[in-house]
Amino acid sequence: YVGQNLNILDMCSGTGGPAMAITDHLATKLRSITTILTDLIPMEDKWRVIASNHAHMAYCTQSVDATNVNLSAVFENLSGKTPPKGTQHTNLRTIFGALHHFKPAAIISILSDVMTSNDDFMSVELTQRHSLHRFVFLVFGQCLFIPLLVFSLVKYYLFDHRELSTVQRVMYVLLVLVSTPLYMTAFIHDGIVSYARSYREQEIRDMVQMALVKAGKNNDDYQWKIW
Repeated sequence: YVGQNLNILDMCSGTGGPAMAITDHLATKLRSITTILTDLIPMEDKWRVIASNHAHMAYCTQSVDATNVNLSAVFENLSGKTPPKGTQHTNLRTIFGALHHFKPAAIISILSDVMTSNDDFMSVELTQRHSLHRFVFLVFGQCLFIPLLVFSLVKYYLFDHRELSTVQRVMYVLLVLVSTPLYMTAFIHDGIVSYARSYREQEIRDMVQMALVKAGKNNDDYQWKIW
């Protein structure tokens, strides 16, 4: 994309994810770039702050279904930086860390919609169903830091929060101690489910082939790289 005019349509953006850092990096290498944050449930309050602090960021104020993107409606409901008009742009759709939330039929629809619009597509996943060591590192490894967090919170409420009464400080400490096991259980459960729902490389390739058929394309029309 070096030297091109690029529009990044970030789908399932949530609170913004890595789109900001990627956009800031690419802005130094491309002729122009605009990253548009979208989601089925727009988070306009958070996106408004992001767009105000990043010169190349915009967001769609309307709900965007990743399986059936209405590009005209997206560009008509932009807030923040808008792509320059009258220039030829390449549209790149991205999904960061959310593809495993979709069922195969939905992924096929996402990919076929991309190809029908002749857009580019990139998805990045941290989870891998066959990678047990990464699962242990990310999920249980991060849990090792929980005791440090608990210790710092207890210290903060007991000793640093002097404006609170003794009863209030004790109640806050009890709340931290009671909620920590619940948080750890939810965190581990979410990690297990995310890894279990991740797709293997061959499964992605199979869905790409079905999406090609659905979009009426062939292997010469699109080059897919999966690793």
